[in-house]
Amino acid sequence: MNVIKKKVNWKILCIAFCCELVLSYILPFRAYGGFKFGVGFPVTFLTMYNKPLNTSLLNSMHLNPLALLLNIVFIYVLIQLVIKVVNTIKNKQYRRLQNNE
Repeated sequence: MNVIKKKVNWKILCIAFCCELVLSYILPFRAYGGFKFGVGFPVTFLTMYNKPLNTSLLNSMHLNPLALLLNIVFIYVLIQLVIKVVNTIKNKQYRRLQNNE
């Protein structure tokens, strides 16, 4: 368990989770034949079915936690990659400035 705590940057994981929730509301829903709608980026993790108004909200929705976790991991890796690229570019520029002086 301690290995996971050391390897995972929990701050970035929280940011990835928040990004997933925000992207789910910003990006358009996917319509599947007009009777169900999917939410999620890049994988649909929430499906809402077009049911009569008398139906309970819980009966007309399906949450796929595995797809949600996959989305969070995808965004986490993407953020980590962007941070790594930005740090590499900054280090190269810093070395050039030191060599010129």
